[in-house]
Amino acid sequence: MATPFADLVSSIYGSNLKRHCKLWEASGTNLVDATGNADQTANNGLLVGQTALSSDAGAKSVLFDGVDDYARQTGGLLGIATSPPLTFGCLFKTSNASQAACLISAGRYNTGYGHFMFYIEGGQLKCGWCNTGGGTWSWQEDGPTGAADGNTHLALVTCSSGSDLRMYLDNDEVASSHGINITDGATCDVRLGVYSRSMTISPPDAFDGGMEQFFAANQNTTAGNVSDLVDAINAGGGSTLPPRTNMLGGFMNLRGGFCNG
Repeated sequence: MATPFADLVSSIYGSNLKRHCKLWEASGTNLVDATGNADQTANNGLLVGQTALSSDAGAKSVLFDGVDDYARQTGGLLGIATSPPLTFGCLFKTSNASQAACLISAGRYNTGYGHFMFYIEGGQLKCGWCNTGGGTWSWQEDGPTGAADGNTHLALVTCSSGSDLRMYLDNDEVASSHGINITDGATCDVRLGVYSRSMTISPPDAFDGGMEQFFAANQNTTAGNVSDLVDAINAGGGSTLPPRTNMLGGFMNLRGGFCNG
């Protein structure tokens, strides 16, 4: 039997794993939006500031509606490093090839501070870094294509130094000469499905699709590690993940919210 994906993430990164959220909890803190409107279902989603995994809830994910849904961790980066070695990753599924939407966003967006975003645009993974008050990108890089084919994919960005960033869509790799540098602080957070609402740069959309198994680690990820993670997806991950073409049936709905507690 294949090693469950969640267990494999824990094994690869060990104590360097600073955030690991299944996004399929069957119970936990309410997901609410800025007005306090809460999801009236089973409270599925990101647990603020938690690195421990909840009990296995089966083949479920959070469904982002592409309008105003997002998950947010408040209180700063909470142990995620501000410079390499760093890795951000998640599993996602979308068939919306026209969207330009954020998967993972981290850091502060004001002038002089570092904000990093990992996103999808036109079915292509991309990433960028901004420190100019949200007006323009300091740099952007194009990554692998084929991200909007309706299958479950691993999206992962990693670097071991300030100049060897690599983006992966499953085993497809695109390398660049940049690195991940972000700013920490009480007002700097991690968001899934949307970039900071105060930023005015593209991509403007909220993510339209499903996401689970978000993780962030203060460690570089090797091509071999990526291959092992992809193998776990293809195998169904033992008892914890559905087969890669069967993920949609397990999506759980998230309504415009962040985790509060």
